[in-house]
Amino acid sequence: MEKKFGVIESTCIPLAIDNCNTDLIIPARYLASTTRDPKFFSDAFMHDLRYDANGNPVKDFIMNQPGFSETPSEGHRQIVVAGDNWGSGSSREHAAWAISGYGVRVVVSSSFADIHRNNLLNCFVLPVVVSEEFRDSLLKIIGANPEVRVKVDLPAQTITDMTTGVSEHFSINSYKKYCLTNGYDDIDYLLSRSADIEEFEKTRDSRRYVEILDTTLRDGEQTSGVSFSNQEKLSIVQSLLSEVNVDRVEIASAMVSDREQESVKGIADWAQRNGYLNRVEVLGFVDVNRSADWILESGCRVMNLLCKGSLKHVTAQLGKTPAEHISDILSTVEYAVSRGMDVNVYL
Repeated sequence: MEKKFGVIESTCIPLAIDNCNTDLIIPARYLASTTRDPKFFSDAFMHDLRYDANGNPVKDFIMNQPGFSETPSEGHRQIVVAGDNWGSGSSREHAAWAISGYGVRVVVSSSFADIHRNNLLNCFVLPVVVSEEFRDSLLKIIGANPEVRVKVDLPAQTITDMTTGVSEHFSINSYKKYCLTNGYDDIDYLLSRSADIEEFEKTRDSRRYVEILDTTLRDGEQTSGVSFSNQEKLSIVQSLLSEVNVDRVEIASAMVSDREQESVKGIADWAQRNGYLNRVEVLGFVDVNRSADWILESGCRVMNLLCKGSLKHVTAQLGKTPAEHISDILSTVEYAVSRGMDVNVYL
């Protein structure tokens, strides 16, 4: 299957099933397989709705009806128009493998389960969120005429009913859009940046000394019952940077309190006037814009982004998959960089 994604115009498969969970998309008995053979997953896609217990096609199911039973090919049945809350239930990535293996390139719905949406993107299948009205209109028109075509334009982020000419705009994470456009998975993307990585390594290797990051002020209170005043914090920073000459100072955690922000503002003001601002850092969190905005409002420009490096922390504490957490990290870094900040990622 071609990985690169630009503009797709195709006939569709209407699956008007609300809350279609991943066990319907691919039954659990297929999950024990170790193959990634597209044919295997193509056969498994919607299997228990397509076939009865004896393996015979269920005539009433839409994918077995005239006009909709053909295997997807270029311009034909590459788009699924689905009911609401597509991909709910188990987070099994096999559901995305089944959709991709069948030959589908786009799934259109009014909402997706978050984990399944990310799994689709990782399989080079584009999830497109539209309004309920647009989705229902498509399902009605396609159900009446299997030859109705829909155009999905990833560069423009639009989806168009070619019969009525009605279009809607859809959203997509800019990193995932870039990867889809270029046919990159996450590793491909890193390889595409190899020259930049090598250049960075050359620069880093030329600085053969240990950087000192002082975190004395991050929490403010280092001993039970002791809390530094704003003036004490400023004096400590002044001593660390101008006398001890440490490389970097982490002075606070974002969004702790208004009092903490006042302290950060005072330190940032002094650092700006004395040429130390790029060495004053604040701990931030994977929250897209909240930490970055707080840090910027405080006058600082460097965020130390605290991420989860443990699978248990990601799944148990955050309730997310590693892919989702990485996507959140990318969104947070992208936002901060767009605001002119420097970001250090900590696992």
